[in-house]
Amino acid sequence: MKKITQVAIAKYKITIFVSLIIMGLGIYSFILIPKQDMPDLVPPVSSVQIVAPGYSLNDVQKYITNPIEDVILSVDGVDYVDSLTLDNLAIFNIILNIDEIDTKQIFDEIFTEINGVSLPDGVMDPIMNNIIISPHAVFGVSSDAYTLEELTAYAEEFQVSLSEIDKVSSVNIIGASDLQVYVNVDYQTLNNYDLTMNDLVTIINYNGLEIPIGTIANVDGTTGIQIPANFTSITQLNNLIIGVDGVTPIRLSDVATVTMMENPTNINYIQNNKTSVFVEVFFETDIDFTVLGNVLIDAQEDFGDEYPNISVERMTFQPDAVNESLNQVYSSLIIGVLLVIIVIFVGLGLRNAISVAFTFPLIILSTIGLMYLLNQDLQKVTIAALIITIGIIVDNSIVISESIQYYIEKGVNRAQAALLSVQENSIPILTSSLTTIAAFIPFMVISGVIGKMIRTLPLTVSIAIGISYLVALFIMPVFGALFFTKTKKKILTKKKESQKEHTFYTKTLPSIIKKPWLVIGSTFVILILSIGFMLMRSELELFPVEDDNIIYIDYAYNDITDAVGANQYALEIINTLSDYEEIYYTAYSVGGDLPGFNARTQINDVPGEGRIFFRLDVPYNQIEIYVEDFISELKENPNITENGSFLVKQLTMNFGGDADIQLAISANDYQTLLSNIDQVTAKLSLMDDIDTFKVQEQATQESIVVNLNRNLLIANKLTPIEVQQQISNNINGGSYYLFEYNDSLIQLNILSSIPTIDAFEQMNIRSSITGNFVPLNSIATFETETGVQMVKKHNGDHQVLVDIYLSEDANVITATSDVVNAANSVVSDDVRISLGGQAELRNDTFSTLGIAAIFAILVVYFIMFVQFNSFKSPIIILLTVPLSFIGSALLVGLTKTPISFTMIFGITSLIGIVVNMGILLIDYINKARMDGETVLDACVSSVQRRLRPILLSSITTIVGLIPLAIFGGAFFTPMAVSLMGGLIASTALTIFVVPTAYYLLERNSDSNKQKVDA
Repeated sequence: MKKITQVAIAKYKITIFVSLIIMGLGIYSFILIPKQDMPDLVPPVSSVQIVAPGYSLNDVQKYITNPIEDVILSVDGVDYVDSLTLDNLAIFNIILNIDEIDTKQIFDEIFTEINGVSLPDGVMDPIMNNIIISPHAVFGVSSDAYTLEELTAYAEEFQVSLSEIDKVSSVNIIGASDLQVYVNVDYQTLNNYDLTMNDLVTIINYNGLEIPIGTIANVDGTTGIQIPANFTSITQLNNLIIGVDGVTPIRLSDVATVTMMENPTNINYIQNNKTSVFVEVFFETDIDFTVLGNVLIDAQEDFGDEYPNISVERMTFQPDAVNESLNQVYSSLIIGVLLVIIVIFVGLGLRNAISVAFTFPLIILSTIGLMYLLNQDLQKVTIAALIITIGIIVDNSIVISESIQYYIEKGVNRAQAALLSVQENSIPILTSSLTTIAAFIPFMVISGVIGKMIRTLPLTVSIAIGISYLVALFIMPVFGALFFTKTKKKILTKKKESQKEHTFYTKTLPSIIKKPWLVIGSTFVILILSIGFMLMRSELELFPVEDDNIIYIDYAYNDITDAVGANQYALEIINTLSDYEEIYYTAYSVGGDLPGFNARTQINDVPGEGRIFFRLDVPYNQIEIYVEDFISELKENPNITENGSFLVKQLTMNFGGDADIQLAISANDYQTLLSNIDQVTAKLSLMDDIDTFKVQEQATQESIVVNLNRNLLIANKLTPIEVQQQISNNINGGSYYLFEYNDSLIQLNILSSIPTIDAFEQMNIRSSITGNFVPLNSIATFETETGVQMVKKHNGDHQVLVDIYLSEDANVITATSDVVNAANSVVSDDVRISLGGQAELRNDTFSTLGIAAIFAILVVYFIMFVQFNSFKSPIIILLTVPLSFIGSALLVGLTKTPISFTMIFGITSLIGIVVNMGILLIDYINKARMDGETVLDACVSSVQRRLRPILLSSITTIVGLIPLAIFGGAFFTPMAVSLMGGLIASTALTIFVVPTAYYLLERNSDSNKQKVDA
């Protein structure tokens, strides 16, 4: 090291020139590196649908759901599968592990395995939907001057213009006009003509097919002849002949009413009181969101200029969020750097401050350049990591700078002082750098949501610290040798400082060190009290709110089948809040989720449910106040409280639903599961900490079981499948893409309504062999039973979820344990109780970060053991870790900062930072003892010699975090607060506790040495 440093000093012009080139490459990398907000934290999801016409729920469960679940779960990379089984249909939602990279390959393997399953006759081929991802931008296209059909046509033009933009991967239209043709059959009239639904479905289907007639030979070869297929008008369909009554043709209009209308099951969207469709835009991977965002805005403005009667607004737009968040952290980074430079100027002087200031852009730009080479994105997590390291990356330079100044004050020439400084400090700062990096490395390999969210932070910190070590050894000595000079101080000031130092180092510090048990015991008492103080003052909020000015309301009308009533209910909510001038954008849906909304908070497509979206013109840190105001306003309106339910929410980074605790009750047998739920809910209703709870039970319905008489079937020349198909057609009708409209095929739906149960039992069944009709009740008997309407399973088990909401004064951790114990105390042995939602994620987060922290401590201990060749010295240094926890807990409690996972991550990150102070002290104590000093004198002199660089290093790190603590938002502020508090406490206590602990363990060595010498 010393030789390389000597060359760097001798060739200082080349050294500075290379540094400038590196900074230039860093600037170039900054321009090119993809800039995004956060990593995509939604696990890869896809779904598979299998339609089985005529199959009952039990048959679908037995022959389709169970075998398909087995093959899905056998594929590596699948986290879990949720299945939904109904009559005629099975749906599978497949969720992969969030860390999987090649998701397409895994889903392809799953689909191949599913296609390999032997399914019963009549079951349609499985349909696998595309991987579900959140769009990067959503535009609302609305107008009160056009119909939905016309609006859709304009939205399609906008879709085309967006699709042509480079780096846009796909564009979808959501809520577009979905005109369909409905053939509503009068069942009784159909029967009067001796026709069946089978006849009707077959005739319409065949008349809608394109039929090749044959070919005609000619001199040029042959020419094909065919009859065009599709129906092109309602009149044509009404006039379709479906039979003959004597000599009179029977037309479709005689037995059915044919209409063309919007699909009534569509989700309806309204934007700012106007009918709306939404355009979802998906970006390619690894791109700069800020650049693409500007291009999209230009396209939006161009479309608005072309069609002034159409409003195009951005509902969600990630490029805006990226710009805003990155600009905020850039500002914090710049402010942090300036504050650190001021501290260095006060502590070391102008020349030293300028020299250290040069290392900032060199280290930061080098880090960005290396991140670019490693194909990393520039996210706000990455910038926050640079802010965290502002003070850390100059620590090594401060140690070298202070040491150079020390030797210059002793009269050593500048070049020699620089070399002596490197020689004296290269190993200690190497160890401190390695311990810091080692403490962060375990967090790079954490799996799951937490790992994916923070992975770039430890990587960025490690790269920056590694570069800072090289800069401290090879760049700082150059500046020291070129610019440092002997300081000039007033004699009076120096004398006063000397007197204060003399008192502290000769009286105060030795008296403290000589009382080791009192010092260490008091410290751990303070630690316990500070943690208790934090738990009393701060709320547990594992995932913080998003830094966005969004409030959304999920609502449910009392009649969940009534979309019209739900629309009026949504309008009642919006009108109640209309006096808030801060609301400048409103959108809502009826019948399901809003498009492009956060994929972590999806709601079901139910006619009577929907979501309302508000964007407010207020800072995001004030949104919580408006959430409370909205709730109060809505509760005062009886039309809202009596006709439905609502939940007012602020957008969060939550991945586990809204409930404080979600209890998952599972069993292999559904009836066993049902028999235990009442016992669990009865127990929960008695618990004081629970405000309310909601059981997500599986819906039941009354069913008619048709028992076919095999002998009567044979006598009437009928088969079971034939009967099942005719029953299915009479009840379900059919849907086909047969109707041509505006140069495209739209769906034609054949619907039949059997008016009564008696009419169903008397349904005519026709034999394909004899052509004769027989009533259904002549070949079957009927039973009525109550059964499940649908079966929901999780990883093959029947499961019921209980969403639990706690009272305001409840402790989430304690309540979670109480809920699980209460449930386990009443369920039978074959029922399993587990946690889902936030509670499950909370436990996983705590255990994951805990394991990473333990591993980090072990690695840090090993590195220090190698340096000091001692078992005891690393243990003494590791005492700085619990000392830091004191400060973190106190500052978090004082500021009432939420206990989020980022706060916990900040505390665990201190492991690699605060040990650096102890390393500097222990290193000097060992050197002093080698020079012949006693244990007590060595402990005192180590503080005297190392206090200045320790204080400067700590203060610069603390000051550098101030902007992040103030402007870091709900995500980064808890992390910054915990880091600042930990550094303040560890700095104040380390200079007392570490020497005291060393003295406690080594105080007898002086007397032992004297005996040996004697």
